[in-house]
Amino acid sequence: MKKSILILSAATLMISCGGKVEKVTVSHMFSDNMVLQQNAEVPVWGTAGRGQKVEVQFGNSKATARADKNGRWQADLRNLQLGEPDSLIITSANQRIVFRNVQVGEVWLCSGQSNMEMPMISNWSFLNNREQECREANYPNIRYIKIERNIATRPIDTVITSGWKECDSITVRDLSCTAYFFARRLHKDLNVPIGLVFSSWGGTTIETWMSQSALDTIGEFEAKMQKLASLPIERDSLDVIYERDLAQMNREKAELDAGISGGDTIFLKTD
Repeated sequence: MKKSILILSAATLMISCGGKVEKVTVSHMFSDNMVLQQNAEVPVWGTAGRGQKVEVQFGNSKATARADKNGRWQADLRNLQLGEPDSLIITSANQRIVFRNVQVGEVWLCSGQSNMEMPMISNWSFLNNREQECREANYPNIRYIKIERNIATRPIDTVITSGWKECDSITVRDLSCTAYFFARRLHKDLNVPIGLVFSSWGGTTIETWMSQSALDTIGEFEAKMQKLASLPIERDSLDVIYERDLAQMNREKAELDAGISGGDTIFLKTD
């Protein structure tokens, strides 16, 4: 009888907890040194066991959530105010994740082509006085997160990044010139922490940054969206298709252009 009660109690506990307790993860958008948007609803999200309760706290702001049937959870922090750096704390069961040196301020998305992508220091950057500008770029309340290049044929909820960085004479060298001078001006004018989400890729077309629902409203993209949906998700498979299509394109160019011989571009006539 006691054994039956014990088993029943354990089963009840499992149900009340939503099932097996699994490891809680947080999106890679969150790390030490980040900036959260002031005076706004700030979502914090990740994964956990189905039905698992997750609590998020920053200062006096708290929010709770439960993971859905797919293991995804999101908790929305409200009324975040300017103040001293604090810790963002995520807890669930006996797990605890802490992000330190977190600020509240103004957060901006910096996105686009090469004009936005061009870093302070590179072999294709033409910034005047760039070494001096970098030496003087010590602004610990300007922080940025760089989203690395990636492609996908379906919407994804993960990013590739090395996390948030404070702006100093070293980290600024990899930061967009446009984004840096924009943030510096705002920081000086508003006297608040500035966070930059930096996601750019030179030469990309606007359509690659648009959602399917947006492109679906433009009739001429219907066939292209159908083709995109038929492509594999795996990056290795996409690379094979890309190389195949690139080779086909080069063959077609060679057939149409008398100035292309084999893989070389030549002058058709010496004059």
